[in-house]
Amino acid sequence: MSHEWRGSLFTAPSSATRPASAAGSCSGAEGRRAWGAAHGGPRSPPGCSTPPTGPDPASRCGRPPAAALLVSLALPLALFVLAGRASAQARPAPRPPAPPPSVGSIQGRVHDKSTTDPVPFADVILVGTGKGAITASDGTFRLPQVPEGIYQLRVSRMGYAPELVDQVRVQASYVLKLEVGMSPVDVREFDPIEVSGLRELVDVEVAKTSQYITADEIQTMAVSVVDDVVSKQAGVVEEDGGLYVRGGRAEDTVYRIDGVIIRDLITGQSSAGNISARSVKSVEIITGGFDAEYGQALAGVIDIETKEGSREFHGYGEYQSDHLPLLGDIYRNSRLDNFEIQLEGEEPLQRYLLRPLGARVPGSLTFFADLSGDFDDTYLPIRAADGSDNTLRSNYVDRFLGLDVKYSNGFWTPRAENRWNGLYKVSWQPNGKNKLFLSFQKKLEIDHGYFRSPLVAAVDPGEATSAYNWEWSRRKDHDYTMTDDANTITLDWRHVWNRRTRTTFRLSRQFTAFFQSAYGRPWFAYEEPSDFDLPASEDDPFFVNTGDNDVWHSRYVETYGGYMDFEYTHGESHVAKGGMEASYENIQFATISEPWVQDPDGLGRNHDLWHVYPTTGALYAQDKFTYQGFIGKVGLRYDFWFPGKAAEDALRDTSRDSYSEALLRDYERDSHPFVGGNRVKGTLAPRFQVSHPITDRSHLFFNYGHFSQRPNYYYVYSKISSVSSEDFPLVGNLNLNPKREVKYELGARHEILDNLALDFSVFYSDIYDYPKSLRFERRGRPEFFVYINEDFARSRGFEITLRRSRTKYAWGRLAYSYTIATGKASDPTQFNLLQEEVGSFTQVGKDEEYLFWNRPHKLTADVTVSVGEKQDPPTIGGLTLPRDWSLHMYFWAQSGRAYTPTALTGEETGTRYSANAPFNTTFDLRFSKGFRVRGMKWNYLVEARNLFNHRFPKRIDPQTGAAYQPGVGSLDRPLSESDVARYGDPSFWSTPRSFRVGVSTEF
Repeated sequence: MSHEWRGSLFTAPSSATRPASAAGSCSGAEGRRAWGAAHGGPRSPPGCSTPPTGPDPASRCGRPPAAALLVSLALPLALFVLAGRASAQARPAPRPPAPPPSVGSIQGRVHDKSTTDPVPFADVILVGTGKGAITASDGTFRLPQVPEGIYQLRVSRMGYAPELVDQVRVQASYVLKLEVGMSPVDVREFDPIEVSGLRELVDVEVAKTSQYITADEIQTMAVSVVDDVVSKQAGVVEEDGGLYVRGGRAEDTVYRIDGVIIRDLITGQSSAGNISARSVKSVEIITGGFDAEYGQALAGVIDIETKEGSREFHGYGEYQSDHLPLLGDIYRNSRLDNFEIQLEGEEPLQRYLLRPLGARVPGSLTFFADLSGDFDDTYLPIRAADGSDNTLRSNYVDRFLGLDVKYSNGFWTPRAENRWNGLYKVSWQPNGKNKLFLSFQKKLEIDHGYFRSPLVAAVDPGEATSAYNWEWSRRKDHDYTMTDDANTITLDWRHVWNRRTRTTFRLSRQFTAFFQSAYGRPWFAYEEPSDFDLPASEDDPFFVNTGDNDVWHSRYVETYGGYMDFEYTHGESHVAKGGMEASYENIQFATISEPWVQDPDGLGRNHDLWHVYPTTGALYAQDKFTYQGFIGKVGLRYDFWFPGKAAEDALRDTSRDSYSEALLRDYERDSHPFVGGNRVKGTLAPRFQVSHPITDRSHLFFNYGHFSQRPNYYYVYSKISSVSSEDFPLVGNLNLNPKREVKYELGARHEILDNLALDFSVFYSDIYDYPKSLRFERRGRPEFFVYINEDFARSRGFEITLRRSRTKYAWGRLAYSYTIATGKASDPTQFNLLQEEVGSFTQVGKDEEYLFWNRPHKLTADVTVSVGEKQDPPTIGGLTLPRDWSLHMYFWAQSGRAYTPTALTGEETGTRYSANAPFNTTFDLRFSKGFRVRGMKWNYLVEARNLFNHRFPKRIDPQTGAAYQPGVGSLDRPLSESDVARYGDPSFWSTPRSFRVGVSTEF
């Protein structure tokens, strides 16, 4: 019997596709400010970057051999040093200590010679110094802290002939003012002009902590998606499919793609990190000092800017695989296949339709397209009940351009884990004052959910369970098939009004859907497992031998959003910026468990169905100022939330056990009346940053701020409109308030040498009003659980980073972070007890404990050595190396998983999660070599991930602090066949070594 399921229980809205926006390149602090303001955010423009044999699983501690560990540390450092020696002659020798030089500054304006209009986004380079800037929308630029001397200034921009200004004399304590005119040209008459500049190692105007990674750096890494890039950074912990930044929860970090927040509002999770890493132009990972324009983020902001097309037609294709029969004895391949295709150039509609008809679109109209697929059987064994590998079937039906798209056939699911990504982006710049982007982005994932975070509950690191569902591994066609669909359409307009004023307008539509069922079956077709009825000869201990897994789930979030910001430059000391945003949300949730159980509604033992229409938004204002040598930024943000009519109607229905007059009074106290009888909740968040430059190479900085994030809607709306047969229902709290955080950071940065800098920062944050479930005991009435704003968490620590910028052949980064994360509970479903006494409730409290993702120490080192196709290769020991190759090495060491020490009696002997398993380490390597065949550029590549095959335990025996082993610790007892099978779960161990080979071409 074949079934289709269209989105959910209800009629789901149609989903469309989209991607994102961006553009520009420059260097210099003032240039980055101007570029960021004109492009909808504070991030730096792309192109201004600061590059920077294990044991058997049965071993007790999972430690790598000492030799492998030493080699993994020594190899990248040795090559780093050798590359530095090879390029020593190409850069000036380190300067001896000297007093700070006498400095002045340059200010200027670039204009069009034919019209006198300002020329925005022009590259301004002070030749031979590494200093540069990009002109603002009014054509102005500024180069501060320039040592006394005579220089040459180079100005370039597409559409204009480059200009050189000689004899630029800078005097100490004086501001040199320049006016530079540029002559417009027909771009087709000239070869492209490439202006390369290094991003400043230390920008003394920046008072936040962030890592800025460009497409060039990503291209050399052994990564597939953006989350692979993020997880390699200091202060980031990866745990059970989630990324935890500076001790915060996974949901506390927000992803933005071209200025649009991508987030599942029901769960707080985001799939934006799974977009192809090669499709992005830059990734900025902000962990401290968010500007007021960043909202709904507590721990971090992952700001992703996608690529845009150039005027010239280009293409790129790549294929990777781990099908390497010659290496079969070294590792087990996972049948991995990845492909990616990119095209860019002049927009086809204009080129092949409008132009032949005599029509011409003014300015530049280009496109960028990206299609990628990642398919992998992983290292975890599975099979269908009939012994085949046909275990996935999704009956989710999508709609695109009015047509139904079904994902039930094998084309979409060639492996156990399948991910498709698509991006199409059109960029139009009609003149120097306007730029528009229209982007379509789609991501589709179909898998068994091995590496996904659960809907709500966190997985206890000490538990012998995992999302892999090992007990279903021999009947995976009766386990869950999960379909994750995300689509975004964005229209972005950036406009320069005059010399001092610019603005951004943005409209977006997002649609995310998640569908989970047993092999695509509807809930009413599920079969109840009946292993107890099997004869002993047919019952395989521990493993499920009959029936289907017990949950059917569907949800979607549709959001229509609008955004506008406005920036005004006042004199030389103030840059004011304000903005507003609003979103209308259409959200539906449906889940049914044990559907074979008789229920009055016919929806199983437990079900939850709700459909709500919240509205959210924000207003913000900020000012960047300069005062007596200090550079500061002060901001204020107000976030508001209308829970919606459905929530307010439910609150007034006091006939339900979980709602009361007291709850309604609390809601009216915590909200405010608005037009139309609706009520609104709001939070106000002040923020402040200050930088104190000591020299042009070093500064101290401090930032402080209040931040808030609306609760995941699952905690708010659960059971709002349904009552199931379960004994102790867990209901949402319609008066749940946003989470709040107070965060501080103090740091310093110093440029030690011309290409070497040291960063240090100390941070501390308190987070209040996390949701936590409580059990209500009420005399004479049924018990129930409810979420309230009760939980608290704090994180503190420090980070130190040594960065080497890109020199002739090498660049890299060495970073260490120490973070402690504590709170009242790691999991919002861990409950406290509320007992009714004479009409009031008394809470049985709980002390602060460590959180399960608490891994204090993390050390990372990455080194890239590269020789360009047209670059003179270095000579080492008399041997001249070839051209056109790159080698990237990444080493990572981190505290092992947290666990609670337990005695042989089972009694806890320490604070929860106060101990950590032995250190985890890994070493990745990626090598690529280019060559040409008949004028076409080709590359072959080799990737080794976890080269030394160091496998560490992901589930910890609390008695030994190591992996579970028969006859030791918790398993030092007679074991049944079921016990042996249960603790043999292969997902209890990390991913083994893998090798990939690939080939790519550019045209």
